[in-house]
Amino acid sequence: MVIDATNLALDARGQALDLAWSAACPAIAVAFDLPVEVCLAWNEARTGRQVAAGVVRRQHRFFQRSLPHLGRDGFDAVHLIQGVEELSAVEVWHRRRPRA
Repeated sequence: MVIDATNLALDARGQALDLAWSAACPAIAVAFDLPVEVCLAWNEARTGRQVAAGVVRRQHRFFQRSLPHLGRDGFDAVHLIQGVEELSAVEVWHRRRPRA
């Protein structure tokens, strides 16, 4: 199960954890710690829905304040991707879980 969301608020992360636990799935957090300038540039380059620069900046500040608490939320693992260079080295793969 993958939940693709910002989930900066503790209660939102708690809901995601509850969902994973109820499905007997591991709860793994992946956080992308990128410079706000990169976030702004990527938002500007989006061809679909863009958000206001002030919203991006506010979310980035909230993320920075939330990050130290992520490891205490109850996730089975937390992966922190720091910077664009580290992000470009990430390989994502998935495997379907056999149905019971």
